[in-house]
Amino acid sequence: MKATLQAGLAITGLLMLPAALLAQPPVPVQRPQVHTHPMIKAPSSGTMTTTQALQKAPKMDPSLAPLDRAFTVSLADFRKHPKDARAKKAVVDSGDRYGDALMFYKGTKLTRPVQYRAALAVYRKILAVDPHDQDSLTNKNTIESIYKTMPGGIPK
Repeated sequence: MKATLQAGLAITGLLMLPAALLAQPPVPVQRPQVHTHPMIKAPSSGTMTTTQALQKAPKMDPSLAPLDRAFTVSLADFRKHPKDARAKKAVVDSGDRYGDALMFYKGTKLTRPVQYRAALAVYRKILAVDPHDQDSLTNKNTIESIYKTMPGGIPK
């Protein structure tokens, strides 16, 4: 009975409010900020793949072009000679240099999403050639663990 009386009083109170207050749009609810890592920004509406980022990186900062070229050449050589240990080592070495240059990039020309997605692409390519390369595995896992905490998850 008491609850019914309180509900009735609440409705009566609403009826007594000026019409101008009732006609106003509701106040927007402030959503809590989603946790993001300070070094990697959440992707915008169009999610970029790691392959797209790897293509963009040397175009955004031409100083990365020689590293990109060396890595691309070593991958092509390895595809021609997959059993050659030197070709495999060349992929790992050039890839580690390029991936590290991307991951630890200090310039201003790359955006964070391009930087880290491109580095992730390089480390994944190295690991496809040599799954036991510890540097690439550690760096890939570091980047992926950060992306796991973000909306959208780990980029493809």
